[in-house]
Amino acid sequence: ASCSHQSLHHYYRYCVGLHKPHPCVLHECKYKFYFKDASWPVFLLTVYVVGGMIGHTCHVLVHDFTHYSGHQNVLVNKAFAIFCNLAVGIPSAISFGRYHSDHHNFFSEYGRDYDLPTMAEVRSFKSTIGKFFFFFFLTPIYALRPFLFMHKKMTLDEIINFAVILCSDVLIYKFWGSGSLAYIILTAFFSIGGHPAAIHTIAEHAEFVTGMESYDYFGIWNFFNLNLGHHIEHHDFPTCPWYNLPALRAAAPEGTNTCLIIPVILKFCGNSSLMKISVFLIEPSDFQKRKLN
Repeated sequence: ASCSHQSLHHYYRYCVGLHKPHPCVLHECKYKFYFKDASWPVFLLTVYVVGGMIGHTCHVLVHDFTHYSGHQNVLVNKAFAIFCNLAVGIPSAISFGRYHSDHHNFFSEYGRDYDLPTMAEVRSFKSTIGKFFFFFFLTPIYALRPFLFMHKKMTLDEIINFAVILCSDVLIYKFWGSGSLAYIILTAFFSIGGHPAAIHTIAEHAEFVTGMESYDYFGIWNFFNLNLGHHIEHHDFPTCPWYNLPALRAAAPEGTNTCLIIPVILKFCGNSSLMKISVFLIEPSDFQKRKLN
């Protein structure tokens, strides 16, 4: 189920339309050029509906490449991750891969799994309005959390990632103007926070069913999320490429028989006792699972 030397070919051969790294990035380039001079209502609607959707798919591609699922060569994966990062204009691909590996290696361990909200977030966003705010601003919250609370020293790969994206942004501004640069930056904001395609970020680990840590999500957004809704399977086999996840589930259905089909965001925001951190936490001191109230 893991990647092979032919995995990168699958990213081209078995992906249609939005499911290719190149069209995703090039579509974003096309739209930010076409709509840079549009009226603000048309501009913002395009950014949210089109840019946010394609941008989120690019984030998921970055996710796969930072799991080294696209090719056996680590450098090839990192290069493609940075390439897909061009679509959202904020240097994040390599840093995401570093911190996301801790999510898998230290799953549910508070202080080491950066996917878990901090206690300050839990206290601030427990109300229904607060949780809508949390979901809408999930992009900056998700981006700043590891740097504010679990910061690691930058690596050469991250510096290269930063330089490539910065150069890309400068060129976009120079040749296409401020409208195109605004398009790509706003795309980064809407590609996770507040976008329907990003609901899986809530559905994956919030404790909707008492005692369950992870869930599978099946719905129309799985098409744009590259099967990331098969999240139990993904955690069992993190290097399994996205196109093999349905086959993995079919091969072992008894191990992944939970399907989350509830209206996720409504249940999340409407339940005053449920926060994204409402999962079973592993305390670093004794590794005993305890629920955080």
